[in-house]
Amino acid sequence: MDGFHGMDSIINYSYAIMGIEVYNSSISQFTVYPNPISDKLNISCQLNKSSMVNIHIHNLQGQLLSSINVGKQQKGKYTIDRNISEYPPGIYFLHLQIGSEVVIKKLVKL
Repeated sequence: MDGFHGMDSIINYSYAIMGIEVYNSSISQFTVYPNPISDKLNISCQLNKSSMVNIHIHNLQGQLLSSINVGKQQKGKYTIDRNISEYPPGIYFLHLQIGSEVVIKKLVKL
């Protein structure tokens, strides 16, 4: 069962027969730095299992500004750098999709 994923959090609920909550996330760590950002964005994540990874950046109006198809990645720690110097100052949302899970982080561009 797909879960609900809110800003700066991962929530994925699945229920056993007795109604016991089970949480098996594909990601154990997700960091975006620096934040606020001037030009270069660093995305760091720790995958708990092999998964497809995609990164999307949206503006406040919900428009997709950037899409990075990282592809299938093995279990382990990854860091991705992205130049966002062409973006005007403002607030953006980074969506990290790992398999069926989505984590959202708010970014501030100076």
